[in-house]
Amino acid sequence: MVCPICDSASVKPIKSYAAENSFFADSKICLCGACGMQMISPFPSEDAWESYNKSYFVNAHGGLNSAKWIEAYNIGVAKTRLTAFIKYLDEQNVELSSVLEIGPGQGYLMREFKKQLPTLDYYVVESDSSVHGALKRHGAVIVDATDIKTIKPVDAVIATHVLEHTLDPIAFLRHFTSSLRPGGAVFIETPCLDHEYKNLHEPHVLFFEKTTLSRCFEMCGLQHIKLT
Repeated sequence: MVCPICDSASVKPIKSYAAENSFFADSKICLCGACGMQMISPFPSEDAWESYNKSYFVNAHGGLNSAKWIEAYNIGVAKTRLTAFIKYLDEQNVELSSVLEIGPGQGYLMREFKKQLPTLDYYVVESDSSVHGALKRHGAVIVDATDIKTIKPVDAVIATHVLEHTLDPIAFLRHFTSSLRPGGAVFIETPCLDHEYKNLHEPHVLFFEKTTLSRCFEMCGLQHIKLT
C-alpha cells in the first residue's frame, strides 16, 4: 500500500478500524511515515467503493433519519458553514452567481444559500439517488461527476465532509476544481483525525489534520488557503 497523498510506501498500521458493516471487516488504520497522512487499509477497490456509496445513507447510517432534532441540528450546522464561507468570500472579494457542491446529502447548505441568494445557480453531484428528489425540490441541478464540463464555470466549489470518503483526494480535488472560474473559491470541510475520538470509524477511509489537508490543497494549485 502507498500513501494517497505523497505516494510513499512507508505506511504502517496503528490501530484496528471500528465498523459495523462487514464491508470494512479486518480493516486497519495506517499512518504514513513520510507525510503523516492516516488512512484505512486495505483500500477498497474503486468499483466496490462506488457500489457502497450508491446506497450511502443505508450502508453508512441505516437510512435517512427525519427526526426533528436531527433536522434542527443539520440546519444549524449549515448556517454555521455558510457564515464561515461568506466571510471568506467577502475577504477574497468573490461574488457568487453559481455553485457546485459535491456530496450535498439532503441539501441543508444549499437551502440556506438559496434563502440568501434565491437566483443562485446551484449544481450538485450526489452519488446516492435516494436524496435526488429532495435536492431537486429545493432547486438543485443534479449533474453526474463525469459531466461537470457540461456546466458553465462556477464561482465556488463546495465539499463538506466528503474528502474523507475519497480514495484519491488529489484527483478528486483536481477534477472538481477544474469547473471553477478563475478567481473562484473553494470551501472544504473535513473531520480532524476523528478516529481518535469516535467509537466507530465507518465510513471514512481518510483521516486528515491541517498539515495533510494543506498539502492536498497546495498539490492542486489552490491559493489563499485559510485553515480553521
